[in-house]
Amino acid sequence: MPFAPLLWAIVSWFTRTVVLKFVIMGIIYIIVSQLTPLIITFISGFVSPAGLTTVFSAIPSGVWFFLDFFALDVGLPLVISAYATRFMIRRIPFIG
Repeated sequence: MPFAPLLWAIVSWFTRTVVLKFVIMGIIYIIVSQLTPLIITFISGFVSPAGLTTVFSAIPSGVWFFLDFFALDVGLPLVISAYATRFMIRRIPFIG
């Protein structure tokens, strides 16, 4: 039985560091993943598609080449959602 205190120390360390942090990060992930679509639908009410169409129609074809080459149609939504997620995570009191 000399290994019982060692085993208890390992189990308690594992529970405190790994399991507890996994549960906390899992809860934060669920909250952020559920709130992001709600915030995007809220913001989309203030941005008019007609204004965006006017802005994009004013871009010359030489600029469109580079926008397509750098896959801005994929990267820009990723950046915007990353900024929105960062904003929401920083609003959590014990993290921000």
